[in-house]
Amino acid sequence: MSNLCMGGGGQFVDRSAVAEIVTPQGTASWKPVPHIEVIDAVSDVVKAHNWVITDEQFGLAREGQKLFGVMKINKTSCAEWTRCIGLRNGHDKSFSVGLSAGINVTVCSNLAFGGQRQFSSGVTQAESNLSIWSIRQCQNLKMSF
Repeated sequence: MSNLCMGGGGQFVDRSAVAEIVTPQGTASWKPVPHIEVIDAVSDVVKAHNWVITDEQFGLAREGQKLFGVMKINKTSCAEWTRCIGLRNGHDKSFSVGLSAGINVTVCSNLAFGGQRQFSSGVTQAESNLSIWSIRQCQNLKMSF
């Protein structure tokens, strides 16, 4: 899979490693979202819209405080019709939940985050809304060959 770059001490991990990351306690003005909840929210919306996750790759940086990921999704049997959803989440107040969607996306631990994007304040309902936004962006994309 391509388009997830982990450098500067970041490492590639699977979902089970992401699930083990402890989310710090929030404050009145800051509500961190567990990394695995971000992944699960995107996955649930992808499946609810009859898409299939064909590949996924995740990375953690700064001792698990930052999550980066790319999911390849498809709604047909044609591999050329694959779309991508990029995601990131921070537990260190450096950024909130972010999603991007496109035929290709770039997500990097150096904070490069390519494609159309929209960010949330890190609230669970916003995660779902962002996931739906990503799916709609993927459905509206046209292949350009």
